[in-house]
Amino acid sequence: MWIMLIKKLPTRPSPARMSIFWSTPWPDDHYAPRQSSQCRVCLEIPRKYKDGFKCGCDGEPDLISPEDQVVLDKSFLGWEHNWTGARKINFAGQEVRVFPDEFSVIKPENLRLYILGDDTGPGSHEFVAGTVAEDVIIQGVLDGETRPIYEMALLDCANPAQAMAVALGMDITLPDSEFPAIGWYRCKREYAERFCEDWELEEHTQTLEEIEA
Repeated sequence: MWIMLIKKLPTRPSPARMSIFWSTPWPDDHYAPRQSSQCRVCLEIPRKYKDGFKCGCDGEPDLISPEDQVVLDKSFLGWEHNWTGARKINFAGQEVRVFPDEFSVIKPENLRLYILGDDTGPGSHEFVAGTVAEDVIIQGVLDGETRPIYEMALLDCANPAQAMAVALGMDITLPDSEFPAIGWYRCKREYAERFCEDWELEEHTQTLEEIEA
């Protein structure tokens, strides 16, 4: 699913806040099973009794789910990431894990507005090729055999983002048309500056190993 980063990730590499990425589930093998078996009320793993599973609050277990943004640490030292709801994005050629408190899920109608815009103006986000292969696809649209489709869409009053979508095979006349899971989308600076600090808009493309080398 498509998600928008609502925080500047503390990772390296790290994209800018408000960037939009295609994501896939990426729970942790160690933390996720522990969290998903806990009751969010008493923060204990329900135990098996004669009449079923009970938890420390003497009620029915209300298990932590991937939709929970954060999880209260069992030792009451504070909040921790929800590892059961973690997802994977690709940025700067690296896999990056993001947690539910760091992103929001984008509804199809909002994604369409962010990327394609509407009658009042263009979208707030611009396409960025995530890999060399994706860059080749985009250059194929701009310079290759599908360029006539791109140019025809522009002549039909489509903006560049809409024309690119048409050239990639999307039917943008459909309100629920799906965007191909390639590349990612950067929030245009004139929009991002309204909600973000300058440091949140920085794009760090190096890994920790490359920084320390």
